[in-house]
Amino acid sequence: MLLTSCSKSNDAAIKAVDFSQYYIAGHYSHNLSSTLTNIPLPYAIIFKSGSECTFVDAVFGINNGSYNYSNGHLLMNFTNNLVVSFDFTLVNNQITTVAADGLGLLNYNLEKVPATNAFANGEFSGTVTSPGTVALAYVAFSADEYSIGLSGYKTPNMAYTLQNNGVATAVLNGNSSVFVYDNGAVMMLNYIPPAAVNAPSDYQYGTLTK
Repeated sequence: MLLTSCSKSNDAAIKAVDFSQYYIAGHYSHNLSSTLTNIPLPYAIIFKSGSECTFVDAVFGINNGSYNYSNGHLLMNFTNNLVVSFDFTLVNNQITTVAADGLGLLNYNLEKVPATNAFANGEFSGTVTSPGTVALAYVAFSADEYSIGLSGYKTPNMAYTLQNNGVATAVLNGNSSVFVYDNGAVMMLNYIPPAAVNAPSDYQYGTLTK
């Protein structure tokens, strides 16, 4: 077990754990436009070596930060493109609450990093929301590329980059994508930012399963 309680003895045990074997997966609430509000978008927080971490999603990109664990609290700060802090409470190997949340996190699961690429040679399907459309879609992955099939249309194969074995990103022609593996499912967002202030953005988001 990673965590059992918030006692001093368990704090000592936590400090000996390699947090880089874990990541946080979930959704946060975001306004994609003045009319598309409170949209649940996927994110991941990846633990790096030492006290470093990164916040990864398709809207803000990859943002470096730092973390510290003490007295049952996991404190995180990000200061570049995304300026935000989180105070997670951990009990019994789970994140139970979050305070000092400047982003609007909807959920937050502490996941073990898969031993191998969780996406490779997998095909995932589910409901995906696009502007004005909700449709069944599938995403197929190879070891380093993916394609999306939606409403009779299939994209060409596109390269993706593993941030760890459970988180992948892609950037192509202004389109930013993130794929987050969470308990056997893949949370995805493809995002093209608006061309002007208050203009609509283009997007596809959903949770897909095998």
